[in-house]
Amino acid sequence: MKKELVNPEILSTTRVDKLANVLRRASKGRFSLSKADELKKKAISSFGMKKGADGFSYGLSLLISLVNFIDSLRVPLKERIASLLAVVPQRLTTFPGLDTIGAATFISELGDPADFSNKNQVIAWFGLDVVWRISAARGRGWHISKAGTPYGRRWLYLTAGEFVRFFPPAKAKYLRLRKTCTHKKALSAIAADCAEILFAMYRDNTCFNPGLYH
Repeated sequence: MKKELVNPEILSTTRVDKLANVLRRASKGRFSLSKADELKKKAISSFGMKKGADGFSYGLSLLISLVNFIDSLRVPLKERIASLLAVVPQRLTTFPGLDTIGAATFISELGDPADFSNKNQVIAWFGLDVVWRISAARGRGWHISKAGTPYGRRWLYLTAGEFVRFFPPAKAKYLRLRKTCTHKKALSAIAADCAEILFAMYRDNTCFNPGLYH
């Protein structure tokens, strides 16, 4: 990311091919000429800042420096997490769509599997258990409790999306659920399945068994 491209006035006078090269590198190939052209047109039509532009640009350059610094830590951090995970008895990466970081995230959010006596406790720990609730905004009905770890629950939503993407039986179940409920409720049910399966895999140190999913 270029620190000098920090306000509309500079963007509007930057060659579109140069801007495209910057975007291509920063986005790892996702954005290039079309996005550069779009940004340049918006910069030209922007009213900009008449006062405090230098201070505003400097603030943006500091944010860019911070983003670049954090990005520089990503690879060594991932390698360190992988090395720590290597000494933990687990086969979680055999779960469809789950990588090393995902396995480490589940273990860190769950803790010791011996602390849970059954799958229902695990599902409740992630706040995916269904409870009867009366709400002024939504009325009464069945909702997930949202108790426990919010970070783990959010991660399980993402994991459920990957599970549906990479494992056809999970996609089939999701599509069945979508016939009677919203996307979020259907994905919450898949997320609860993921919590149950990953817990059993981690507790027993077993690989994912596709034949057991239904």
